[in-house]
Amino acid sequence: MIAGFGISFDKRRCSIAKPMITQAEIKNVLVNRFPSFKIGDMDYADVYKMISRFADYTREAIKTGNLPLIRECFKTSDFLFKEGNREIKNAIENVFVFSLAVFLDAPGALSRQVKDLLPASLREDYKHQFMTLNQ
Repeated sequence: MIAGFGISFDKRRCSIAKPMITQAEIKNVLVNRFPSFKIGDMDYADVYKMISRFADYTREAIKTGNLPLIRECFKTSDFLFKEGNREIKNAIENVFVFSLAVFLDAPGALSRQVKDLLPASLREDYKHQFMTLNQ
């Protein structure tokens, strides 16, 4: 009970929401995880441009067949999708996942490997986009 207010507080039922990743933090996440990823002086407020540049970086990894780098790119995009604020999630859905569709839809072994590496949450989003476009 909080003294003088007649309010009880049960610590077991209280959870503290962890803060979501914001636009200002994306640049640091990407540069720390990918030293070869060059953002330059891009304005961190433009989430869509930053995610678009990250999608370009990921597509280059796919084109060269660099599976460890592809895996890390997907892991990072999944992290941003799950831990990012609404704008970051929208950018991952509408820019990152959409831009990879050409590789996910292609025939061949590399396409299958890329699909297998795509985290479940992003794979579900891709399937949802694919189903929506084909209705």
